Amino acid sequence: MFFIPSLLMRRYEPLATIWRIVFDEKWRPSRKVILEVNVQRACELLLGKIPNGKSGEIKFSLYLLAQLSYGIVLIVQKRGDILCSKFMQFGFREVHFFE
Repeated sequence: MFFIPSLLMRRYEPLATIWRIVFDEKWRPSRKVILEVNVQRACELLLGKIPNGKSGEIKFSLYLLAQLSYGIVLIVQKRGDILCSKFMQFGFREVHFFE
């Protein structure tokens, strides 16, 4: 087995939130949950779970690592959506970043 569900279901771990976003289609996280995820820490945790051939360490399958990476991308996208909605609230109708 390449992952242990108890590692992914810890309540305050970033991987638990990411895992739930990817695999629980009915769950819609609140803004607070999205903003609380430490993306840098989640990426570091994923790097530590890549199989390297050493025994005794808990590693994830490459499929699960890909799914969790996709979850990180979804969180970053949702944060971008939150930022855009904040811009709209303040009256910025068009934001041109690359001109």
